[in-house]
Amino acid sequence: MKCCDKILTLQKGKQDGIDMVYYVCESCGKKGKGKNKQEAENNFIKSIPTIANNVTVGYPRTGELQPIPEDREKIIEWSAKNMSALINQSAQFIGKPATQRMIEKNIRYISSLKGKAWDKVWASPEGQESISHSLAEALYHAATLPEMGSIVPFGSTAEFIPSVECFKFGLETGKNAPFKDINIILIYENDQTKISQEDGNFKINVQYGIPRGEIIAVAVSAIRNDTEKTIGDVYDVGRLMGKARQHSPSYRNYLTEKEDFKKMKSEGNLKTDDSGREFMEKKIEYVKNGQPKSFIKKIYYHDIVNPYDGPDRPEMLRKSAGKSFFRPYMRVRNAAAMADEWQSDESVQDEISRDAAADDVLNKSMGQFKNTMPIAQSKIKDAEMVPENKPGGEKKDLKKNQGHSKSEDKDFNIL
Repeated sequence: MKCCDKILTLQKGKQDGIDMVYYVCESCGKKGKGKNKQEAENNFIKSIPTIANNVTVGYPRTGELQPIPEDREKIIEWSAKNMSALINQSAQFIGKPATQRMIEKNIRYISSLKGKAWDKVWASPEGQESISHSLAEALYHAATLPEMGSIVPFGSTAEFIPSVECFKFGLETGKNAPFKDINIILIYENDQTKISQEDGNFKINVQYGIPRGEIIAVAVSAIRNDTEKTIGDVYDVGRLMGKARQHSPSYRNYLTEKEDFKKMKSEGNLKTDDSGREFMEKKIEYVKNGQPKSFIKKIYYHDIVNPYDGPDRPEMLRKSAGKSFFRPYMRVRNAAAMADEWQSDESVQDEISRDAAADDVLNKSMGQFKNTMPIAQSKIKDAEMVPENKPGGEKKDLKKNQGHSKSEDKDFNIL
């Protein structure tokens, strides 16, 4: 049995004293049980994902959710009809009453998103889907809006930007929380930074420079509750932009439209409006109520907005680093919560425990953290990061590169 490009293991359990078998996909949350392998497979195929954003095709679909309405006045009614699907999209480690309160609060937040910048987002199906995706992502991280993050418009699309509080709540609170003292630190080119790895603990100390200059990296760290060890990593800007190409819908949309605009301009295929401004036309295809639809989108160059430039750049980079580092742990926590749900349904009480399920998922998802030095994964080219030497050796600082004036992400400052 295969799901999310992974081979699933058939697991065993009991329900009311009867031997049962089941499949669980830790990536998307689908599950199916039965008295035999074929029955379990059939029920698995019929099940729906309970973990949002497991598949990325354009803007990730949100399971069984009906398309979010373009009329904000209908959002409350839409949420009531889709409450069951919204609950399935949400974090599995908080109780259902709390989940429903979180959903209702976030829906009120979304219904308040209005103004000139939001008109472009609500006006197109791709914009509406980006809002739906952003909502699903916030619910998956158990983030109440705007306290734990915001949905921000970028041109004709929007993206969820979680705050540090989002990761803290999702991974520091509740039963069997994996971490405490989560920190996400922005590092600028004029800062003096010391990074070391001592006795299995990741350590970083930053002394701010004035002026601080350009952002060159983001450091993420947290203390594991099971080992009391501090783990961490440092992501340089180039590494984060590479991740944005894979995981950020708004950034991928920006790159695609920028390249299309340049190509059409070089080929002389741009059109001109009455004021003399150039624009390109792009056919947007989508599915609504099960029916394929399309429309022609008119795009001006000034509408092509890089979400990683401008005033939101620090938070976008912080988001990218936080999600990259903590995403596997969120999956572990939601998967472990699903194991709790199986037990509460009395389907696998005798054969599999919550701890065993969590350990199994942890072993599969966390292998990337074994025997790795966090600082070895980072290749910061803007300045030299040197770990502290052993006792008796000279300690070196991360100092300003005197000849450096911009981060290595120079190509992204066109607009």
